[in-house]
Amino acid sequence: MPAERFVYSTRDVVGSLDVLGIGPGDTLLVHASLGRLGFPEGARDVDTACRTVYGAIREVIGPRGTLLTPSYTYSAGKGEVFDPDATPGTVGPFGEYVRTRPGARRSREPMLAMSGIGPACEALFADLEPTSYGEGSLYDRLCTSDAICLTIGLDLHWVTLRHHIEEHASAPFRRVKHFDARLREPDGRVVTERWAYYASPFLPNCAPDGNRLADEMRAAGLLRAAPVGIGQIMAIGARAYRVASMPLFRANPWLTAKGPPVDDATMAAHMNRPAAP
Repeated sequence: MPAERFVYSTRDVVGSLDVLGIGPGDTLLVHASLGRLGFPEGARDVDTACRTVYGAIREVIGPRGTLLTPSYTYSAGKGEVFDPDATPGTVGPFGEYVRTRPGARRSREPMLAMSGIGPACEALFADLEPTSYGEGSLYDRLCTSDAICLTIGLDLHWVTLRHHIEEHASAPFRRVKHFDARLREPDGRVVTERWAYYASPFLPNCAPDGNRLADEMRAAGLLRAAPVGIGQIMAIGARAYRVASMPLFRANPWLTAKGPPVDDATMAAHMNRPAAP
């Protein structure tokens, strides 16, 4: 493999985003594993990689665009206090890079907090329903807007919006589980709220497997890809992703689980165990 393929630049990322049709004013939900692209031009450290990709995205979407990325903590599931302003995310360096940028905002979500920069954050984050994946959640709002899911170095399998689609489709291998979440308010008070999470029990049959659904989206032409370094960037509209998934779940309700299907009694017996992410 030629050595130059291991190195990518801001211009490379910008070019790939252009190929995917990303442009000014877009709202992007970004899931990133930057190490899978190779090395950023000029250095081989994580901060440079984050700065390179973040700068390219901001250049393409401009000041009217919005970048969202996971800064999940799963605090409610772990019995911890979630402080939107201070609790570090646990799902990779790019989310922390965005969370700590000047002007960044964060959703008040004690399981799946999202960090973002851009004008759409205010409406997307305001007055969310106390559910991680259900109706009125941030993911629901992304699907009813013109948001685009963008994966960097990852396949569509890793886009957590899929679990919202599963709840929307009433997929049988997950169940709604409630948590008494503790959240720190801006004035320092800690409040307790009841939050719903569409949980997968610790059964091998229920383990997540989004590859078949990703293949269906690719075959339908909804999932687009462009190379960067030794990896790729992929894009799919959130609304189109949900709409196209519904008939597939009607045909195969266990489409995005390992399977084979198990009965309701077995599922119920395992729901008191800790939830899988």
